[in-house]
Amino acid sequence: MKNENVAKINKLGKISRIFINIMRVIVVIGLVIVPIAGAMVMMIPNDSLKATGSGYAQIIVEDNKFLEEIVDLRFEETDLDAKFWGMNIKLLVNEERDADDNRVVSFEGEIKELSVKQIKLMAIISAFAAELFLVCVLIALSYAKKLAIALENCNSPFEEEVLRRMKGFGIALAVWAGIVLLLGGISGIAAVFVVLIVLLFISIFKYGAQLQQESDETL
Repeated sequence: MKNENVAKINKLGKISRIFINIMRVIVVIGLVIVPIAGAMVMMIPNDSLKATGSGYAQIIVEDNKFLEEIVDLRFEETDLDAKFWGMNIKLLVNEERDADDNRVVSFEGEIKELSVKQIKLMAIISAFAAELFLVCVLIALSYAKKLAIALENCNSPFEEEVLRRMKGFGIALAVWAGIVLLLGGISGIAAVFVVLIVLLFISIFKYGAQLQQESDETL
């Protein structure tokens, strides 16, 4: 009869495997939809439309000595008028003081002209980034499924097969985190944090396996 805790691990492994299979189906659907959506955008005639837009935002930093000692916020005045990916973009950043001596930073942006050609370029880049992200997710899920199967069938969470699958999942997850960090910038830090936690658990399981081996040899 299996240990009660091992039985729970087997059950969790089975549930994880089912959940991972569902996630893999969703990711595969995404991999199919993204290029189709990109192809539909590419079919739009180049002279069919043009768009312009503008936006305004304001940040008020209260005159707080403690805050300024902790966070040294400084915004340089900027008056940018340039082309980016063929788009005419204007950005104005201004900092001043209000009547209460609070710092007021205003941001004013404007897209003077956005044509279908620029939309197509952005669509291609976005589709490529999305496909790369989804491929990495699919690879990570494949390794996660192998780990779930190993946990579902194991007699101990410290078995060599479980540790091997866990290591493979950790590597695949690290690659995924790298892509997220590359594509998402600061938002990718959360993905790196998740990977660090998984790698920590892998080290803990390896140490547990070592202790179990030493215990078995002693007995």
